[in-house]
Amino acid sequence: MYFLVSFVLGALIAFIQPALPNAALYTTLSFVLVIGLGCLLRYRYTGLFILVGLHSGALICFVRMDFILAGLFPNGHEKLDIPVSAEVVGLPYRGDRALRFEARVSLQNIPVGTLPPDVVRYFSAPKKIKLSWYSSQHLQSGDVWNFTIRLRRPRGLVNPSGFDYQAWLIANGISGVGYVRPGGEEFLYSHISIDRLRYGLREKLIDSNPVLDHPELISALMVGDKSRISAEQWKLFAQTGINHLMAISGLHLGLVTGVVYFLSFLFARLVALCFRREKPWLRTLAPLVSCFSAVFYAALAGFSVPTQRALLCVLFIQAVFFFGARVSIFRLLLLVAVLLIGVQPFNLGQPGFWLSFGAVFVLLFCFSLPGVSATKSVWGVPNYVLVYGKAQLVIFIGLFVVLVFHALPLSAISPLANLIAVPVVSFLVVPFILLSTLLIEVAPLLANGCLAFADWVLFLLMNFLRVLSTFFEQDYWQVSFSEKSGLFIASGVLATILCLTPKPLNLRVLGVACFILFLFPRENTSAGFQMTTLDVGQGLAIHMNSSNQSLLYDTGAKFSDKFDIGSAVVTPFIQKQRSLKLDMVLSHNDNDHAGGALSVLDSVDVQSLWLGEPEHIYARGQLCHAGQEFRLGAAHVEVLWPDRQHQQVLAKSNNYSCVLVVTVFGRKFLLPGDIEQEVERILIRENLLPSDIDVLVAPHHGSKTSSSFDFIRQLAPKHVIFSTGYKNRYGHPHGAVISRYQDMASTLWDTAYDGAITINVSPEGVLEVLAERDNNRRIWY
Repeated sequence: MYFLVSFVLGALIAFIQPALPNAALYTTLSFVLVIGLGCLLRYRYTGLFILVGLHSGALICFVRMDFILAGLFPNGHEKLDIPVSAEVVGLPYRGDRALRFEARVSLQNIPVGTLPPDVVRYFSAPKKIKLSWYSSQHLQSGDVWNFTIRLRRPRGLVNPSGFDYQAWLIANGISGVGYVRPGGEEFLYSHISIDRLRYGLREKLIDSNPVLDHPELISALMVGDKSRISAEQWKLFAQTGINHLMAISGLHLGLVTGVVYFLSFLFARLVALCFRREKPWLRTLAPLVSCFSAVFYAALAGFSVPTQRALLCVLFIQAVFFFGARVSIFRLLLLVAVLLIGVQPFNLGQPGFWLSFGAVFVLLFCFSLPGVSATKSVWGVPNYVLVYGKAQLVIFIGLFVVLVFHALPLSAISPLANLIAVPVVSFLVVPFILLSTLLIEVAPLLANGCLAFADWVLFLLMNFLRVLSTFFEQDYWQVSFSEKSGLFIASGVLATILCLTPKPLNLRVLGVACFILFLFPRENTSAGFQMTTLDVGQGLAIHMNSSNQSLLYDTGAKFSDKFDIGSAVVTPFIQKQRSLKLDMVLSHNDNDHAGGALSVLDSVDVQSLWLGEPEHIYARGQLCHAGQEFRLGAAHVEVLWPDRQHQQVLAKSNNYSCVLVVTVFGRKFLLPGDIEQEVERILIRENLLPSDIDVLVAPHHGSKTSSSFDFIRQLAPKHVIFSTGYKNRYGHPHGAVISRYQDMASTLWDTAYDGAITINVSPEGVLEVLAERDNNRRIWY
């Protein structure tokens, strides 16, 4: 047990390091590990188990991460056309503009020397990649095509908070991301695969059944396809805390396995009674059939990472019981965790890994400790109902720290919602969905009837969840912490253990007191000034904070109905900063500046909204105009533009940009939006621009239509921030613009390569610049 716990801890320590170790550290780890193993052969001390476990976990994690990262697509070949043969894996889905799918690819037969050596080495074995195809062509799972593609290494946005897309891609085995080039595509053949079966089930049972009210939820629960669930539905699930139910999860897999095991066991006993004696094969029937059902259900989910975890647990538990081994469930779960980490250490960065194992550990801790008495009936409520209700409350408390650490939403009504939703989905929806998959070929009418019943139950459940979410005004909240320190984690874990300890009572009271400190976060009371230019790809979003007052300047882009920067990046950052009082400025109407606004307005209490461009969808905002002034804590903010008197230059949307100059503690910041050189000349001519700017956010992301020489000479900025997308199609920032700023000896920062840029100014006027990719460096970026 000590070895397994230490292994997980050692792997976690290695995972959060900023870089892979050098040869000397590898040698040291290996030497200490060999010495420790040698000592263990003679001395069975607890300390030795811990030492060996820590070094084993760290060394294996480092080696596996090094191997996985070496297998990613090499940098520097983003513009290279690569001819490949691609087998469609998973379930392709059509987004707003493109068909998106995963593929297992290998190089076509091409002459030697056509591609760079490192690209050829990358394709030495088939690779799993994620592709977009901007075509109306129809794809099916199992299809094999010849494509010409362009690839890049998996990459994501790097901010102080939010989802790590790059780590998620790597954890799911994606080694490259790209798109299909038009022309040259050729269909070769199709072959039978598990994904083909999943695709066929989705087509026969769901896509061809127009009367279903919730085909997207049935698709998620039948074949693990969550791509059709809308953003509004995901928000409802977050509000009620049942996200985990709307996919094939470990809970569903475990319940299906348990039900099949019970039915198989009853059948075996019935056969034994008929024959008046027990046949040897009857003892193996229940374990084998239940394991087969678990594998079948995991296959329907495409053997996704969450189902792999659950399937491994189920198979291990079945093996232990079948062979009569005396192994505790705690040790068994730790062994599964160790195996998963050893195979894919990037599991350590996925919230699902900690939530799934955490839920099981918490339940075992609360219901298997000595001193836990059986729950008695209260007011006529059966004891099994009380135990089930207690389990929901225990999971809510036990997973609190994990949810907070990963900045996931916390739902106050989650225990109540799960109290109803878990049995409904597990015993009424999932069984009938699975039954429909078994009957579709032999009894299609009965299969459709099963599906209709499951759909009707989901219809009732969704209505119940909507009523529940509207009944509570504050349906969910998000608690975040600026510092994810070891002390914070240890304190949270201690509070959880104290709350869940069966006795004595005073320990639980102490645990509740600790949790209260987490539940009611304090506002950011820093006396200084902070400005963060978030990494939002090709776009802009800037957050400023001073003396408990915050201003958001632009919100990034909206890419589809299901994804925008406002919900994915800006809102999590605002919640992490505890910005309880927020004003917002939308410089102008371009999508890359205002696309995420609706999501922010829907999630954050925005007190004042300022708009640069008049024709805007946000009716309650007021227009920016030159000469306006206001305070932001210790900072003075002045609007330099737009000036409605210059209508000749306002024909372009970019030139409506609300230009702000912020002065705080003797430092000056200029936020010009997307203004072009015509506006720059007017500002210079009318003597509106300040000089000796400390920080300039480059106008129009460094486009050659902005940042004129006179503009730069007037400002003489010490620091210049370009907010751009990696290898963006516009070529921002332009080379000539970069040269102009370099000639002024400005320090240049680019969110595409530096991540989010944070500027801190102390009350004494000391300015500090932090680049997130350096300040919070990880091995994979």
